[in-house]
Amino acid sequence: MSVDWNWEKLTEKVTKKQEKTLNPKHGWDNFVKQLFALQITTLPNMKDIPGLKDGWTDGVTYNVEVATNKQYRFYGYHLPDKFQDKYWQAKNMVDILELIEVEFEITP
Repeated sequence: MSVDWNWEKLTEKVTKKQEKTLNPKHGWDNFVKQLFALQITTLPNMKDIPGLKDGWTDGVTYNVEVATNKQYRFYGYHLPDKFQDKYWQAKNMVDILELIEVEFEITP
């Protein structure tokens, strides 16, 4: 899917460019087990991590929306790689992103 922005009129138009079914390289069961091992359903929102002060004013924010049969979560991490050495939660987020890149062969 693609979004075309018209900044002068402040409008957007969503256009469908390409559709493709993706499967993890090592299978869905393995992929899901690894995501759960990285605590994807229980990681706190980055803003809720005690002691973590995000002084960065620019950069990439990753928003995670995840659901099971009994739970729904939405949380975000801004530049988790900048905090991964001090906060295990940010490290897990970096590992989740790397897992997705590997499993779906995404080149950053």
